[in-house]
Amino acid sequence: MLRNRLVALLIAPLLAMAPCRASAADEPLLLDVLINGQAIGKIGEFVVRDAVVLARRDELEDLGIAMPAPAVPPPPGDLVPLADVPGLASRLDGATQTIFITASDDRLAPTLLGRPDAKGDAGRIESGTGATLDYELFGTSAEHGAGADGLLDLRVFSPRGVASTGLILRAGDRHWGSGGSHLLRLDTTYTVSDVAWLQRLRLGDFITGALDWMRPIRLAGAQIVRDFGLRPDLVTFPVPSVSGSVAVPSSIDVLVNGTEQFGGAVPAGRSRFKTCRW
Repeated sequence: MLRNRLVALLIAPLLAMAPCRASAADEPLLLDVLINGQAIGKIGEFVVRDAVVLARRDELEDLGIAMPAPAVPPPPGDLVPLADVPGLASRLDGATQTIFITASDDRLAPTLLGRPDAKGDAGRIESGTGATLDYELFGTSAEHGAGADGLLDLRVFSPRGVASTGLILRAGDRHWGSGGSHLLRLDTTYTVSDVAWLQRLRLGDFITGALDWMRPIRLAGAQIVRDFGLRPDLVTFPVPSVSGSVAVPSSIDVLVNGTEQFGGAVPAGRSRFKTCRW
C-alpha cells in the first residue's frame, strides 16, 4: 500500500508538467513578411514558442534584416527572438498568416542598385566552333596596267583556342610588270584563354607588353600573360559609390556627367549605388 502511494506521488508531478511541456513546444510557421508596412514578396520561416516569435539569423538576413554581430558565434540553426533584436519590433497576424516587422533604418540591409551583385562568379562561358574572314579589296586600272590589292584577316575558333592570321594580296600588271601575284603573311598567332586563372597563352607572332617608359618588342615564340580583360565583371580598382536613405518607397534617377546610369524604384530604407565605369 505504501509502495503504491509513493509511485502515485512520483507520477503526479510528471502528469502536471505534461500540459506545460506541450504548450512550450515549438510551432513552425511560414508567414508572409511585411517590413515597415511594405510587402517584400518573400515567405519567411518562423517559430512561435510560448507566444514569442523566433527565427534563424540567416533567415532574417535573407529577408533584408541587418543583424548585429554576436559577441559569441552562435551554433548553426540557433533561433533568435525578434523582440531581442535592437531596433526591431514584430506583430503576428495568425488569421492572415502575416508578420508585420517594424525596423529602424540601421537595421535594414542596404539595397544595391545599378548592377546585380555577381558575388565573384564569372558565370559560365561557352565557345562555339567556326571561322571568320574579313577582307578589303581594291582594284585600279590605268594606261600602264591594272592591279588589285587585298587585305585579309582569317580567324578559326573553337573551345580549344583561336588561330588568326593576316594576309596582304597583290596582283596585276601595276605591281609586276608582266603580271602575276604576291601574297604576304602578316602576324599569325594561336591564342588559348583561361578565364579561371585570367591568363592567355600565345604561340606565334606577338608584341610584348610595355610600361610608359619602355618600348614594346615584336617577337615570335610563346608568351603567357595575365589579362584582367577576360573578366569584365572583375573590378581591379576602387570605384565611387553613392548611398542614401528614404523613409517611403520612392523612385530614383542617377546621372553621371549628364548620362543616366540608373533609373527605377527603390524600397524604403538604405540604398547604395555602385558602378564599375564612371
